[in-house]
Amino acid sequence: MRETYSSLFRNIPGLHGEVLSETVFGNQVMMRERVTGFDDGYILDAACVYVIKEDKIAEVYFF
Repeated sequence: MRETYSSLFRNIPGLHGEVLSETVFGNQVMMRERVTGFDDGYILDAACVYVIKEDKIAEVYFF
């Protein structure tokens, strides 16, 4: 996962992620996020669920 995100931010230097809301359910974190900075001005609004195992993100689901 780190490699994917690192590559994304390296290839699109103006990319910016903003957490709009966050809710924790045990080892799962649900976030509403907004990503801006795409070359064409596109704004991505997404809901994500991160599953935490051993203090690291083990899985992520985007909606």
